[in-house]
Amino acid sequence: AARADRLVIRRHAAETEVPVTLVIDVSGDLGTGQDGRPALDGTKHGAAMTLAATLAMFLSRRGDPVGLVLLGGQGSPWSEIPPRSSTGHMAQLIGALAAVRPAGTAELSRALERVGERLPRRGVVVLISDLMEEPADWGPSLSAMSRRGTDLRVIHMYDKAEWSMDLGGPTQLYSPEGGEDLSVDPAVAKTTFAEVIEEYLVEVQEWLGRHGAHYVCMASDTPLDEALASVLRGRA
Repeated sequence: AARADRLVIRRHAAETEVPVTLVIDVSGDLGTGQDGRPALDGTKHGAAMTLAATLAMFLSRRGDPVGLVLLGGQGSPWSEIPPRSSTGHMAQLIGALAAVRPAGTAELSRALERVGERLPRRGVVVLISDLMEEPADWGPSLSAMSRRGTDLRVIHMYDKAEWSMDLGGPTQLYSPEGGEDLSVDPAVAKTTFAEVIEEYLVEVQEWLGRHGAHYVCMASDTPLDEALASVLRGRA
């Protein structure tokens, strides 16, 4: 009854606002894919930017503070925007995504370690990347996030043509991130390359599973609604 001189029931609502940090790989290799096609049917970069912008808007309208970290890239004045829900914040975030172009390297190990150290004790991290760096290099950097109990979602963006070696004939391969060019005959390399991809995916999933991450392997031509649902799965 306290001071009201009548019976009062006090109900406490659980805190639902959760800061979300979008960590987006905009390194040179993300610019590869099927140029000239719209949205998620284009390059890996186009697919990642479309998904990130849509996810940011969705979460913002739910009332969750959304932040952004860009790994690599050029052209954007922002490489890191802390999670906020203030007026104008979403315009800044979407503007950064629209301005950046794929370039350089992501340096996933150092980036994930830095992000993990700065995270609040309770939060969500969504990493969108083609993970084109050795899992043994960046895997240990997930430990900082794991110790803080972070809800980690990893969207592994890939291009079907790159993984299938469906190239039509002998091809000269190169990486926008440097290294020597490589001449390949798809008819000879296809079977071996498929085995390499399978081993690589097992290694990626082992590292992420060790740290409790929600892993989604996503083709760059995945429909937007399906892509968004895959990221949000497991979250009310």
